[in-house]
Amino acid sequence: HNWSYVYPKPEDMAGEQKAWIKNFIKTVENTINGNSFTNLSTGYSKYIDVPSFIDFQIMNELPNNVDAYRYSAYFYKDRDRDGGKLKAGPLWDFDLGYGNVNYSPENLAVDQWDFNKIGPDERNCLHWWARLMDDPDYVMAVKKRWSFLRLETLSTDSIVNYIDEQVRMLGDAVGRNFNKWPILGTYVWPNSTVGKTYSTEVQFLKDWLLGRLSWMDRQWLIPLDENGISDEN
Repeated sequence: HNWSYVYPKPEDMAGEQKAWIKNFIKTVENTINGNSFTNLSTGYSKYIDVPSFIDFQIMNELPNNVDAYRYSAYFYKDRDRDGGKLKAGPLWDFDLGYGNVNYSPENLAVDQWDFNKIGPDERNCLHWWARLMDDPDYVMAVKKRWSFLRLETLSTDSIVNYIDEQVRMLGDAVGRNFNKWPILGTYVWPNSTVGKTYSTEVQFLKDWLLGRLSWMDRQWLIPLDENGISDEN
C-alpha cells in the first residue's frame, strides 16, 4: 500500500518532517506486525489511538464499504506533547457502500477487514485491522463498542428515523435533483439495484441496513448492563 501526505501539502513540508512521519509509520507497521504486538507497554497501543481505530472499523463495516482500508483511508497524528498517537479518520468515501455494489458477492455477510476472505487481489488493502483482530482484547473492545452504540446511536430505530429525517429535509430537492440528472430506473455503475422511484431506493437502503445490522449483531453483539458495561472477559 502507498501513503500520501495530505496536510500539510508535501511541497509545504520540510524534508525532515517527511522523513520523521515516514519513520513513525514504519514503526507503527513493524510493531503491528511484530510478535509482541499485543504488549501493553511496547505493542500497538503505544502508537495508535485504539478507540479511533475501533470507531473507524465499525463505521466502515456497517455500510460494508468496499473501499475501506484501501482507498480514501485517512489518518492524523497530534504532536507528541498532545498525546502523539496515530488516529484513524476522518471518515471518507462511502459511494461503494450500503449495498450499492454489484460486484461484491454476499454483500450483507462479509467482513471488509478480513481481506483474505474477500478476494485474491487486495494488494492495496491495509492489513492493520486484520492484525488487530488477532488480539482477543481488541476484539472484545470492538464488541463492547458495537454493543454500546447499538443501544442508542446505532439502534435500528435511530438509523431508520435518521433516514426518514433526511428524506423530509431534502423535500422538493429530490425532484429537482432527478429533473437535472434523470437517472431513476437507470443503471449507474456499480448499482446492485435499480429502483424505478426514489421511495423504492430509500426502502432498499433501509432493508439492506436491517440485514447488515442483523449480520453484524451475530458477530459482535454482547450483553451489556444498564451502564453499558459487559460482564464478559
